[in-house]
Amino acid sequence: MERKLTERPKVSQQVIDLFTRVVDAQDDKGYDKYGKTIDAADGYDWNAMALEEAVDGLKYLTKENNRLRDTVLGLGRMYDELDRENQELRAQLEGMRKQRNDAEETTYRLNNQLLLYTEALEKLADAEGYFGEIARNALRGPE
Repeated sequence: MERKLTERPKVSQQVIDLFTRVVDAQDDKGYDKYGKTIDAADGYDWNAMALEEAVDGLKYLTKENNRLRDTVLGLGRMYDELDRENQELRAQLEGMRKQRNDAEETTYRLNNQLLLYTEALEKLADAEGYFGEIARNALRGPE
């Protein structure tokens, strides 16, 4: 069959490279353990060995799935906790905004009252000046 692709996809090449490294490492491990390559090995029940390796592989996958599930559950709990904290912070922020608005309203009211008091004091000072002049004139008597 003729290949349609002129270049291997990057992911496919990564799989091939990984597979090659694992096969080479396993060949070296077997040679170190048995002193010969698999081609020279005889007298084994290859089906039983393959079944044992497959069972071990399933156990490894189950263990990794458990680890990943625990990680995901842990991340879910962290998300829930962060969400609760976020809601609390939003509530605190809303309370602070209300306090700021209340403070701004109070400041506005107090500034208006201060303005009224200032105007009243100015009128009082004018009145004191006017009545004080009348009183001084009255005390001096006619001229």
